[in-house]
Amino acid sequence: QIGKSCILINWFSDDIGNSESMNLTSPISPYDDTDEEDEEDEYRPKTLGGSVSSAINDYITGKERNVNSEGKFYIMILDKISNGRISVKYFRELPKSDLYERVEKWYNSTNWPIYNGMTKKFSRQTPSLFRYADTIFGVENDKGYMECRNSKLRTKTVERLLPCILDHKRIPKDLKSRMLENLCKRSSYDKAWNSVLAVGCSIFKKYKIDYENKREVNELLDTNKQTRSYLYGRLLAVYEKLEQDVLRINSTATEVKRTTNAERLWSAYTKTPARTLRILEDKIRPYKERLSKSNAGTAKYYDIITTDIMNCLSNIDNFEQEKNKALNEDFVFGYYAQKQDFYKK
Repeated sequence: QIGKSCILINWFSDDIGNSESMNLTSPISPYDDTDEEDEEDEYRPKTLGGSVSSAINDYITGKERNVNSEGKFYIMILDKISNGRISVKYFRELPKSDLYERVEKWYNSTNWPIYNGMTKKFSRQTPSLFRYADTIFGVENDKGYMECRNSKLRTKTVERLLPCILDHKRIPKDLKSRMLENLCKRSSYDKAWNSVLAVGCSIFKKYKIDYENKREVNELLDTNKQTRSYLYGRLLAVYEKLEQDVLRINSTATEVKRTTNAERLWSAYTKTPARTLRILEDKIRPYKERLSKSNAGTAKYYDIITTDIMNCLSNIDNFEQEKNKALNEDFVFGYYAQKQDFYKK
């Protein structure tokens, strides 16, 4: 069920009951083959088949490539118009092998490291279509999860994303734009922020591949990437981490938990980065001084990074004319990559 009166049905020509439990609205999380004990299997992320089947997983991870080409996959969306009347809103018939290839392509263009609450680890996965809809058009609820309270909008979003998997459609531009607007409002999120950030990166990755012909977009820090938005994102991550480090040293529990200046100025920074950066630097100065006294090596490390980023920014063509323009999605990638680089083993 993808809506109050909307049902998605799918089955195979050789499996009418769909015992494989194929569900295209579920998350996609291929796992690596390990020597873990059988009791650990319940914690392995499953894909498009719940606990019943890992056929898609095996295909994507290269374990099983011999798919029955004669088998067919069918999918249909039915909508109840009134009592006794229904409409077919969507119908597709695909060879089973085509289905697997298209799901694999969708996964490769949307996967991102996302925290798994069961394993307490990050795993590379593609969010479910429902999670996309909830994150793009939802708000954070009392439990700390994103929730789209407009059921019709949620259903419509799932319907719009389904052809991106099955028909090789590009992700709608308005969904990417709305996601960027959401990420520019960091103060709107508390517990759900990291989840929203990861889903946003997944959407932006798909957008880059669809519209900018990028072959690969990943979470690793790329010091050769010299776009204005990417560098500004890296710079904000440095200032945020620097303040967090200082707050952990000789600070009360309340101080440690409070939001940093980088987080508070996030929204303004995305709209007018150069102007907001001057304000941020003034607010960060006392923390730099405290860090220099308590840990001179770390202070020097951050200073080297910020100096390098500022030099790269100043070398961009027409930087002075464009330095205060609003940032695009590269800002999110730059921020994410720099933060992950700080925490890598």
